[in-house]
Amino acid sequence: MLDDLLEEAVLIVAHPDDEMLWFSGILEQVRQVFICFTDVPGIPQHTAGRRAAAESFPLPNITFLHIGEAMSFQGADWSRPVSTEYGLEVRQSDRTLEGFNATAYQQNFQRIIDAVSPHLDGASALFSHNPWGEYGHEDHVQVFRAVNRLATTLGLEHWYTNYVSDRATELMRRELATGPRHFEMRSTNIPLSRQLEAFYREHECWTWPFEDYEYFSAEAYIRHPGTERGRAGARLPLNYIDVDRGRFPRERRLKRVFRALAGQ
Repeated sequence: MLDDLLEEAVLIVAHPDDEMLWFSGILEQVRQVFICFTDVPGIPQHTAGRRAAAESFPLPNITFLHIGEAMSFQGADWSRPVSTEYGLEVRQSDRTLEGFNATAYQQNFQRIIDAVSPHLDGASALFSHNPWGEYGHEDHVQVFRAVNRLATTLGLEHWYTNYVSDRATELMRRELATGPRHFEMRSTNIPLSRQLEAFYREHECWTWPFEDYEYFSAEAYIRHPGTERGRAGARLPLNYIDVDRGRFPRERRLKRVFRALAGQ
């Protein structure tokens, strides 16, 4: 089924490097990839590096939207995350980054929609971050919600991948409690991921903190159910990353029972 969609599908990700960390299995097959955020308040070398990378990106189907980041990372309470229309509820705290801007975070939801909308004519499906933001990033959750709004408006299928971390499991548990999802497995493209990692390092804008990161050999692409509801007990493979415990990722094919995920 995925093979029938990919040629005219559009992928939307938050930051440079998200496309190769979470979507290498489809990166070269989709029609277009949009990277939302470029400028990083308070970190001029990352801003300059990302802008330089945008000018010389080695894949032809990549477009940078040049939206400014709101520095939302760690703005949510991941132990009790509060979902909103625009992503997650975020607040200033001793954990938030320099340049954190809750108002900009809210506004970026509509900025993403406005920037992507003109480019979706003839799209077969939309792909994005998952509802829990992979390892737990507030921008990733926001991109999911913006893309889901677009998919709903345009009547398109919305797909995401199966990465999760210890930080994001509570939000994942809530999302998966509503019922089973259809998913398809694809091999990742590890040589392409390593090529793009080297490209970002060359431009001094590589941000993934694990120096010895082990890329997964496969990833699941999951179709967002919309209003679908199904019985509990379906299984879903997860690519699990230990982030908050400081451990490096281990490949696991975790089969989760939705009833257990819902805490029932």
